[in-house]
Amino acid sequence: MHHILIVEDEASLRIDLSDFLTAKGFSTSTAASATEARALLEQESFAAAILDIGLPDGNGFDLLGIIRHRDPNCMVLMLTASGDPDSRVKGLDEGADAYLVKKATLREVEASLRSILRRRPDSGSAAFLPQPETGEWRLDLVEWKLSAPNGKASRLSSNEIAFFQILAAAKGEPVSRDSISQSITRSGAVENTRNLDAVVRRLRRKVNETTDMEAPIRMVYGVGYVLTAQLHQSNG
Repeated sequence: MHHILIVEDEASLRIDLSDFLTAKGFSTSTAASATEARALLEQESFAAAILDIGLPDGNGFDLLGIIRHRDPNCMVLMLTASGDPDSRVKGLDEGADAYLVKKATLREVEASLRSILRRRPDSGSAAFLPQPETGEWRLDLVEWKLSAPNGKASRLSSNEIAFFQILAAAKGEPVSRDSISQSITRSGAVENTRNLDAVVRRLRRKVNETTDMEAPIRMVYGVGYVLTAQLHQSNG
């Protein structure tokens, strides 16, 4: 699974890119500013980066130079509102592997990303297929924790427990955002579910970090979420 850095200050586009690419089998980290992006580049390595040019505290061209200095194998896709020829030429001259304007569809972004990833020195055709989840996850309803197949566990909130139970009840079918939010409210969970996508992103990040495994959750674009692995529920 390729790890992609998304640097975009427009919140809705940043969320859409992250969720869409995650659904397509990538893992993502996001930044809303050049400062956040630099911090992520210090902490992690990425197969590719999607960079906006205009950022509140800098620009994508500066980040492009940092990426090229730190990791020449990281592929870079510039995605920006600046579609003028001079910006396009500058981006490509300074080392970008592809350049798209923001009117491009999410599918076009994905296609361009896969295209430049195939040019990575360590690329292989099998590396670009979404990797299926393997092994059984366990949801402990007494201790409020999710255990991964590798034995590592993540503590969950009541909201997160309810979320997993709703997906598990669907038996592999996607569940709409509205249905999830309504079901969580009926379950008595007290946390704010007004921004379900943000809740799920935090949940994914927590599970990934505490279990060293990708959370068994996938977004179904335009629909909602689906559970991608077997989940055994127990009362202790």
